[in-house]
Amino acid sequence: MNMQGGWKFGLAIVLAVLAGILLWTVTKPRTPASVPPGQWRDGNWSARVSLDTEQPANVASFSRVERLALQFLGACRGKVWRRSAVWDQVIEPLRSDELAELVQKLDPVLRQPVQEELRLYLMERWARRDPSAAVMYLSSWPASQLRDAVLSRCARLWLESNLEDASQWIRSLPDSMLRHELVNVAVLLWAQVDPQEALRWVQELPAMLRGSSYQEVFHTWAMDNPGAAWEMWQRWNTSWSHKEAALTGLFRGWARLAPEQAVEQARAMSPGPWRRRAMQSALEGWVTAAPSNAVAHLASWPADAERTQAVMTLLENWPDTDFTGARLLLDLLPQGLGRKSALEILLPSWVRADPGAALAAVQALPDGPAKIELLGMVFQQWGLDAPEAALAELKKLPPGTRRSDWLEGLFQQLADRDVRHAIQSAEEWPPGEEKNAIAAALARSLVRQDPALAAHLLDRLPIGPAHRELVPEIAVAYLQAHPEHAQQWIHSLPEGLPKQLALQRIAQWMTQQHPESAMQWALSLEEPGVQSRILETVIQQWTRQDPIALWTWFSSLRDPSLKSHVARAWTIELAYADPALALDVITQHVDSSQRHEALDRLAHTWARWDLQSAVPGLSKLKSVEEKDAYLNGLIRAVAETDPGNALRIWLQHGTFQTDASAASSLRLIFAQWAMNDPKSAVNELSRIPDGQLRAEMLYEAGYQWSIQAPAQYEAWLRTLPPDAYRDVAVAAHVDRLASENPQMATSWLSWIQDDRIRQQKLHQIAAHWLRINPQQASAWLATQPNLGTGQPSR
Repeated sequence: MNMQGGWKFGLAIVLAVLAGILLWTVTKPRTPASVPPGQWRDGNWSARVSLDTEQPANVASFSRVERLALQFLGACRGKVWRRSAVWDQVIEPLRSDELAELVQKLDPVLRQPVQEELRLYLMERWARRDPSAAVMYLSSWPASQLRDAVLSRCARLWLESNLEDASQWIRSLPDSMLRHELVNVAVLLWAQVDPQEALRWVQELPAMLRGSSYQEVFHTWAMDNPGAAWEMWQRWNTSWSHKEAALTGLFRGWARLAPEQAVEQARAMSPGPWRRRAMQSALEGWVTAAPSNAVAHLASWPADAERTQAVMTLLENWPDTDFTGARLLLDLLPQGLGRKSALEILLPSWVRADPGAALAAVQALPDGPAKIELLGMVFQQWGLDAPEAALAELKKLPPGTRRSDWLEGLFQQLADRDVRHAIQSAEEWPPGEEKNAIAAALARSLVRQDPALAAHLLDRLPIGPAHRELVPEIAVAYLQAHPEHAQQWIHSLPEGLPKQLALQRIAQWMTQQHPESAMQWALSLEEPGVQSRILETVIQQWTRQDPIALWTWFSSLRDPSLKSHVARAWTIELAYADPALALDVITQHVDSSQRHEALDRLAHTWARWDLQSAVPGLSKLKSVEEKDAYLNGLIRAVAETDPGNALRIWLQHGTFQTDASAASSLRLIFAQWAMNDPKSAVNELSRIPDGQLRAEMLYEAGYQWSIQAPAQYEAWLRTLPPDAYRDVAVAAHVDRLASENPQMATSWLSWIQDDRIRQQKLHQIAAHWLRINPQQASAWLATQPNLGTGQPSR
């Protein structure tokens, strides 16, 4: 079959599908009951009723809870349970023990993924009455995203009702995303009653997840006792990033309580990054608390760079409802770049209030990129409220590229109000690029409303970017509205990317309606590249709709090459829906040339949301190469949030790796670790068996430690014995110092025992120093033949 014949056959399938959509939708069988055949786990109950029973004969002897369980079972049979006011009335009178009994009797139903609403409904109501019991019940379920979603909600209720007991339970949880989430909740609640305890709770989180929690703790603390929070922050010894987060929360909270006091305290700090962060945070908090007072306070400051920066900070956070106050702030800025930046912030609210005045203010600016950008903002906002008035003003501007962009937006907004008037106005526009841009904009607006007219407008334009964007959307909308005419239009399209994109979009839509017909159409296309793209589109869409039906179809395939191609595309989706099945599909059906990439991708996806289940997947792989690819994916996922755990996994499972693979895994782990907690990374280096690799990791971690905490790093260096290991650690410190303080860097050269390394660092220092201060550098270089071995000075 040639390409043209394939098109005819494929579009014939489209028409057939369209003709049967309504009937198929009406007669499509519902999913079987979400409750699987079997009996309740409760022995007494299971003896009296089975899940397949419509209505037991002895129902009159049932208790209130047993009758209610039957009602839930009936509501779940054949469909998904939905909450209603009637259910609320029935459930509300139940005691805690009755809710517990009901949950136990409905246990098989609650474990079904499809019954999410019922699961959350019953468990939250039980947790509101007896949260600890609800949490303990859920804890007996196997770990999964399904369980953790509802367990998290119940645990939150427990924390709110009994903070101490719930907190102790959280500490017993294994390291996981659920534990991190609940620790964050505990931190917020402890911050309200005992900030010091809240700070201790933050330590339960991995170092890279603590920043936002520190910010929340100090924010809450400062709103109650800013003096105590400030005193704690000043004597607090932690990493720079954590201290910055805490300072941000502290001054934002302080400003909500006493804004003038917070701002003046920030101004009293020594110049530097801490002062800038404190000022910014205090001003941000002040805008939230009392913006009008902030304007009056800044007006009393000297007209200098500090006031300008403060005004800009306020403007960036200013409420849209207070345009008068924003204008007063604008008057505090000097003429020039500062006012341009401020106008960019103010324009949305200004145009809504007085578009003519806003336009005049922008047109008064000097010509340049800033003015063009601001004009675009004016017309975009103006068009939302009054497109005709904005269009009338836009016509007065000289033609240009940017005017075409603004015209597109205004005509789209005009078409939303009156399509006929918009098309008539477009027809009256002079021929040229602007008119083409307007026609494309109108076609974009008409895709859903009138796809035939959109296609007509698009056909009048030369082939360009608009066709790549609009042809796929028009094709589907046209097929839905007028199948026969749409077939003719699609067939008339020239070969090229727009037509290919239309094919993919049609495939996606067809799969939503009838996936098997979509697959038949995809297989009828003989152009290899086109067929490949269509197949991937159909598979992805079908996986999300009905994976069981797709598995049945997949199992019927006999062509190994086609099966491998389908399997590879399918496992991208299965990695989220059913990773264990994805692993089986990869190992059994994906061609060996593509299997390693697929295993790496699967492990990375799986480990990010369920590491406990992902790790055992290694044991299911047979070849060393497959294990290597899978382990790489695991390591990449875990190292992103917990490099220490990534190292433990590598030490336990990476013994089969080649030297090159092991080096790649370790570099990944320690690169991430060094960025977040270099001290811990350095302390764990002894676990790396390869000496050369250990030295490489030491350099990277040491360099980061030297950046983040130089005094602490130098103290650690002084504890090392003089050997090759210390040479690498000192070299990292020297390299970091060389570009910032070459004179200080020279004081550490004598600590390097290896003459080759020492000479190399000497030349690096000299190169930096000669660029910064040639005279000092030359004087130092003249002393090098007599380089001493004394202790480095501070």
